[in-house]
Amino acid sequence: MNIVMVTHRFPRVEGDTSGASIWRLAAGLADRGHQVTVVAPADHGDVGEPHLGIVKVRRVRYAPAERETLAYKGSMRDQAATPLGLPMFVRLLRAMGKAVTEEVRASTAHVIHAHYWIPAGLAVRLADRASRPYVVTMHGTGVTLSHRLPLSYAAMGFALRPASAVTAVSSQLAVSAAKALRLPITAVPITPMPIALGVSPDPDAARSGAIFVGELTREKGVHLFLEAAAMLKRDGLPIDITIVGDGPERPALKAQARALGTQVLFTGFISPELVNGHLRDKRLFVLPALESERGLVVAEALIQGVPVVATRVGAAPDLLVDPECGVLVPPGDATQLAAAMRMVFKDDRFRVGAFRAGRSLTERLSAEQVAGRFEAIYNRVRGRRSSVVGQAPT
Repeated sequence: MNIVMVTHRFPRVEGDTSGASIWRLAAGLADRGHQVTVVAPADHGDVGEPHLGIVKVRRVRYAPAERETLAYKGSMRDQAATPLGLPMFVRLLRAMGKAVTEEVRASTAHVIHAHYWIPAGLAVRLADRASRPYVVTMHGTGVTLSHRLPLSYAAMGFALRPASAVTAVSSQLAVSAAKALRLPITAVPITPMPIALGVSPDPDAARSGAIFVGELTREKGVHLFLEAAAMLKRDGLPIDITIVGDGPERPALKAQARALGTQVLFTGFISPELVNGHLRDKRLFVLPALESERGLVVAEALIQGVPVVATRVGAAPDLLVDPECGVLVPPGDATQLAAAMRMVFKDDRFRVGAFRAGRSLTERLSAEQVAGRFEAIYNRVRGRRSSVVGQAPT
């Protein structure tokens, strides 16, 4: 089967973390014998290599190099709301849509798969698909935007309704998609992305400290993690903190750590292969996200036997189903975050539960298993012209 995958986040080079889960899915599908072409934006004029492994990659130019900054930075929403950014966003939509049209016309593409309803889902909706079915997988960022802006919610429905299938990476996102389409929740399957499995952890290894892994944006809530760590230090439980990742909030977070007198190791960007090495010797993983979050790194932490404290948003509730593998707290509350961190640090049951949950996730979220589930969806919609709205019972 020939598959055209569309996304605004896809690794620019080997080892890039941006869109790494989508890369693992594309590679898993290619390993199963499918031909996969990925359409993604250029980055500052860089179109990269035409292939990443055995996956064909087409990077689209949409502006002069110095203005191609919408993708890969985690700031598309903020930039698109500015007078200069909005025209660039419209140009990005058009460029991605044109590339999809050209790929469909030039190949025997059987299915188009858009990741994120915006911009990829909108771009595919506006493209000439030549009656090919398309699938949209909902990730967190676009749904958060649709909840804030009524017009965006209408645009989400516009992008999703003609799709032959809509999936979501978490149950919360599935509810949002079903609401936009006025469908029962059962019409939107939950399809988490594949994770990097890495080396199996040593259950007897000594562990200490707490860690966050991800982009350093305000929405990730890392500032609350630092506040919670400072509270615990004042209460006699100092914890070594490691922050893995980079982003626009890094300078502010460093300044906050200094002001709080908290010792924090900021690693900056590291390749995905090295993330598990940082997770493996930690006693706790913290994901204090304020908005819907895919939660893949939660799964990666559990696979490394690291208990989790996370906010009750995005995919975290779907992953922390074992009550002894982690604790969920409301978003935006540093006091409850600190209390949960203390609980996990003091109780060894959470470490045992994390190993148990990790073994289950290793089987469920491998690239091969996830690719197989999407393959079944593609086979179901292949050659079908009706939309998910027309197929599902109301």
